[in-house]
Amino acid sequence: MLFGAAVLLALAQAAAPAAKAAPQQPTKAAVEADARATFQRIDANKDGKVNKAEADAAWATARSTVDTRRKQALDANFAKLDKNKDGSISRLEFESIAPNRMANAPAASPWFSANDINRNGTVELNEAVARAQRNFEAIDKDSNGVLSAQELNAARRRPAAPPRR
Repeated sequence: MLFGAAVLLALAQAAAPAAKAAPQQPTKAAVEADARATFQRIDANKDGKVNKAEADAAWATARSTVDTRRKQALDANFAKLDKNKDGSISRLEFESIAPNRMANAPAASPWFSANDINRNGTVELNEAVARAQRNFEAIDKDSNGVLSAQELNAARRRPAAPPRR
């Protein structure tokens, strides 16, 4: 699967699609206001300048926030899939999210096979999260915690890895 880093999110969305408002196009005024607010947040000593220490501290905070949000999203999506709340996703739970897709699927789901690391017939949260994080990091070439359009396009062009057996 090309977007292994986001597979839990995609699966949960497939199980319960939600209406989303179209993103608004940013205005020049909004971009300028955001730049001012960001600068003021980074300028910890409020001297009107951002030094390396302030920039490094802001970067560390941003990375931590992104990592925390990603983990929270993965945990929430896993919880939606784990219908019986036993801390793992059984093949039946996995298949229940997209029965029409699974009707013509091979006997073993590539996602399920790839994520059932210990081969016990269930996917535990730690297995799914670890694989999603590895996949995300493989796509995030500049390691900034955000997948750019270029990184996503490059990932789409890569041939899919065969599922583990």
